[in-house]
Amino acid sequence: MAYLRVLGGLSIEADADTALTGRAAQRRRLAILALLASAPSRCLSRDKLIGYLWPEQDEEQARHRLSVAVYDLRKALGEKALLTHGEDLCLDSGIVRSDLAAFEEALERQSYDRATELYAGPFLDGVYLSDAPEFERWVEEVRDFCARKYRQALEDLAQQRGDLGDLAGAIEAWRRVSAADAYNSRIALRLMQVLHAAGNRAAALQHAQDHTELLQREFGAEPDPEIAAFAERLRAEPAAVAGQGDRAPAAGEIGTTQPTDTSDARQVPREGPVGQAADRVHAQTAPTATRRWPRRTAAAVAVVVVVAAAIGIMMSRAERRPGPSIAVLPFHNMSPDGAGEYISDGLTEEIINALSKLDGLNVSARTSAFAFKGKESDVREVARQLDVETVLEGSVRSDGGYLVVTAQLINAETGYQLWSDRYERQLKDVFTVQEGIAQAVVKALRPRLLRQTNDPLVQHSTRDFEAYLLYLRGRHHWYQRTPEGFENAILYLDSAIARDPEYAMAYAGRSDAYSLLGAYEYGLAPPADAFPKARADAETALRLDPDLADAHAALANIMFWYEWNWERAEREYRQAIQLNPGCVSAHHWLSLLLIATGREQEAFAAINDRAIREYRRALERDSTFVTARQGLGLALLETGKPEQAIAEYETALNLGAPQPLTWALLGNAYGRSGNRAEALTILQRLREETEDRHIPAEYLSLVHLGLGDSEEALNAFDRAYADRSGALVFLSVYPIVDPLRSHPRFQALLQKLELP
Repeated sequence: MAYLRVLGGLSIEADADTALTGRAAQRRRLAILALLASAPSRCLSRDKLIGYLWPEQDEEQARHRLSVAVYDLRKALGEKALLTHGEDLCLDSGIVRSDLAAFEEALERQSYDRATELYAGPFLDGVYLSDAPEFERWVEEVRDFCARKYRQALEDLAQQRGDLGDLAGAIEAWRRVSAADAYNSRIALRLMQVLHAAGNRAAALQHAQDHTELLQREFGAEPDPEIAAFAERLRAEPAAVAGQGDRAPAAGEIGTTQPTDTSDARQVPREGPVGQAADRVHAQTAPTATRRWPRRTAAAVAVVVVVAAAIGIMMSRAERRPGPSIAVLPFHNMSPDGAGEYISDGLTEEIINALSKLDGLNVSARTSAFAFKGKESDVREVARQLDVETVLEGSVRSDGGYLVVTAQLINAETGYQLWSDRYERQLKDVFTVQEGIAQAVVKALRPRLLRQTNDPLVQHSTRDFEAYLLYLRGRHHWYQRTPEGFENAILYLDSAIARDPEYAMAYAGRSDAYSLLGAYEYGLAPPADAFPKARADAETALRLDPDLADAHAALANIMFWYEWNWERAEREYRQAIQLNPGCVSAHHWLSLLLIATGREQEAFAAINDRAIREYRRALERDSTFVTARQGLGLALLETGKPEQAIAEYETALNLGAPQPLTWALLGNAYGRSGNRAEALTILQRLREETEDRHIPAEYLSLVHLGLGDSEEALNAFDRAYADRSGALVFLSVYPIVDPLRSHPRFQALLQKLELP
């Protein structure tokens, strides 16, 4: 894949190490790529390109020059790099990536540290075409736009670090903001505030003086009066009081005039060995639970793979009880500037959890409902896909500590409202709003519920509202299923626990985050580093609240995936389900446990569907769902369609930053289809990556198996056993390891695992 750099200059690399040279690297040809990479659809008409780059030429000559330039670029980058659609020329972003696209995606994901890292300088810095005035005007517009986005990203990053009490990080970030916008008195004041909060009164006063002198020298103007007033207050304070010791400011205290309720949680700094590992892995994973492996027979393959996809449709159908059914769609976030998404998502999840406790009400799983997030879908079509009779939808606006929520319950068959309401409350009253909506749904469906209840449905898991907001932010990042998302989740949950050390839900949430960091699917941290921390948090959560279903499920995951204590894992999963029958994740993991331990008939009773059909349905809703691509590839491979499997794996790799697991699966498929050269190339790639970061040993074993190298595959599985990789729990049912099944070393490994 070629990489186009437009931030800080203009250049293109044919691959990670080789700069493109020759005619294709000439400035006007690279300008074509820059124009296309900056267009919203990555497409521009030929007339527009000519108008930007050859305005002085007659039409025939200009079109000829454009055609020659396109020919040179296609020759260097590949025929499919530039596609023609009528009069439009389009850049294939799967072949030519750009730092601008990565910058925009980081901003969209609210990964502000990544965005500021990508911004290497002004857009097309130093690029000038003297005979193309329209191009120069366009460059100035985009340059100004990118610079403003960069400054805002820096400011958001600085604010986040302050909210988390990371004073050193906040100071560094505010200094960068100040350097980017040196004349801004508001920013100067915020840097002074964070320096003061860190106990460095002298530096705060020095910055006030430097800023004042800069404005006087450049403009003959005075700074904002607030700067002088704040500096005067610092001078009047005793030195021992000014810094307040080493006290970490509360969320929202540093450099903000906004209520702390509404400070947006975006991206937190990553520190420590696990964070450093996460920094080196930018794999994009699916926003649902994790992928698992197929069983041997065609029917069992469907069951295991479909369990692995964790497509909530199957879970909600499998556990269907008598009575009405409902899907709670993600409430639309209407907050200013997109802030507060964690609040709208958290409110949705709390309502799902509350309704799941009702006997006789079938609630579609979170994974199913959130597949429709951000999509304009007809309610009746949503209900058909999720197999429910009613749909709850709404919107959330949080601004200035104030909360406005609208909600409506719709009969999916008729399209008519069964109930609707609007809630205007203080943000701290969000529990009351959640309870009101849940009880309204109960009232609307009451005649059909098997058991009536007037008991509260929404539990106040903490009395510290700031801790609750931090918990929501942590879960919001956890659900992103990305390396930085896990790390951010841990940091936010750390902060929630620091505010309320008795917050059982926060400990359970942090346990889940550590478990996924050590999970074989992501390969972000050695299991021995992550799972002991996960167990400590799960046990703390159970000590604080023995009846917390999430804590029992968290402990069960550790028993299952790391300690290989099958009986204890099953007991904890069943306890979680008893405490909360609507706990879909516990049903899901229990089904996997039953399959792993050779009790697939019980698993059939929990889930009875077919894999390929369900994966394709998932991809119809979200074609970028990498986990579904992986699972579909496995199912296709095990049903004798290796070429189709390879196509799915290659598509998954093109969807974003490549995942080592996808590479391993592709290497296995290449080997099994007879393409040894490609399989060996992937094997070498994985070996090289193990020098820089944790790559689970079983990934290498998959490629060795595809190549028919049993001894090397067994060696890799032995290393995986020493690492206590969770992937080994399915060794007795992996169809992919059938070539090893009669080998004495493999049988010995199964005995050590106490697997059938």
